[in-house]
Amino acid sequence: MLMGIISSNISKHLPGPGWNIVNLTFNLLRNVYHGETLTFHFEIINIDELKRTMTLSVKAYDYDDERLLNSVVIVELNTKEKVSDVNESTTSNN
Repeated sequence: MLMGIISSNISKHLPGPGWNIVNLTFNLLRNVYHGETLTFHFEIINIDELKRTMTLSVKAYDYDDERLLNSVVIVELNTKEKVSDVNESTTSNN
């Protein structure tokens, strides 16, 4: 379920449509229980214009701000647009 939340947000919002997830690493630091309130933080940590990829860091925290998940996701642009053009439109929407 947590992987679904991450992939859904990446494909819909950051960076958005036109990107394919090519690699996802996922580390749970503790058990996550049904009904817990979680906060996810997404951060672009690398943009590779030549490979047309973007690397994102995803962290999840519980209600007490205890980190419970670390994830790194690499996405690849699947359109003719430049990576920098998509990045500019993504940051201007936030």
